[in-house]
Amino acid sequence: MRKNLVVVRCGPDSFHPAWLAGQSERNWDLLLCPYAESPGDSDFPVPPVASGQKWSGLHALLARDPIWRAYDYVWLPDDDLEISGSEISRFFELCHRFDARLAAPSLTEDSFFTYPITMHNRAFFARATNFVEIMAPCFRRDVLEAMLPTFARTRTGLGWGLDFAWPNLLEHRDVYIFDAVQMRHGRAVGAARSPAEERAGLDERRHVAGSLGGRFTPRTLYPCDEAGQRVGLEGARLPIEYLKGYEYLTERAPHILDRLMFQQMAGLHRSRRRDTPRPRTAPLRGALWRLLH
Repeated sequence: MRKNLVVVRCGPDSFHPAWLAGQSERNWDLLLCPYAESPGDSDFPVPPVASGQKWSGLHALLARDPIWRAYDYVWLPDDDLEISGSEISRFFELCHRFDARLAAPSLTEDSFFTYPITMHNRAFFARATNFVEIMAPCFRRDVLEAMLPTFARTRTGLGWGLDFAWPNLLEHRDVYIFDAVQMRHGRAVGAARSPAEERAGLDERRHVAGSLGGRFTPRTLYPCDEAGQRVGLEGARLPIEYLKGYEYLTERAPHILDRLMFQQMAGLHRSRRRDTPRPRTAPLRGALWRLLH
């Protein structure tokens, strides 16, 4: 048995066989949680098919089968992510090095995405964040034990809102996105969902995030070097370097620049001392625009 475990909720078009291809040495095992007949590549006997959405299926499996409790880290990725087995091993190595409680790789520059913060940032090795998307969260075992009951809070099984709740319950500490490791999301986000399912997911996001106190703006707290140490970028230097790292993205979709700036500026408002004046972000926003264009 290896130190880390990947549990994937999978169907017939799952990409997980490619994660195992040509990989002689890896630091992780693979356990399947099928919602339909799927490729059987796995390190364990494949459980019976259990229909339903990702998070209801994972909750049922993890509550029933205690095997994951023997591992240091457990990664719960979607089955449509392209990543090599060696990169998965490197991701787990970084989780150990940083002693991450909750983490994810970044998304490649050609990925479909919902939240810009999840995309690869060219400026950094890793980032401490207040957000890790439900697409591919990795939990330290003790954290998964504590967070497992929250999986049952999703009535639809989609899990929307859990990615806001988990960092909040962890007080936004030891939560990371690793830009040094990338995975590709090649399918359009939500392409298979019906309008009714979309509405149900949005309603659930508000309910789950609100009931667990997880309503906030996703943002990067600070960058880290390869050793896991905080990189000191004070004041405006952090948003400037942060936005430079996303130039490839904002050149393709200029409106995302304003979205990223808003998210980082929201952090300035919350981190200030109560006896200091409210920061004026408009001049800083203007300065960032001039620097980046």
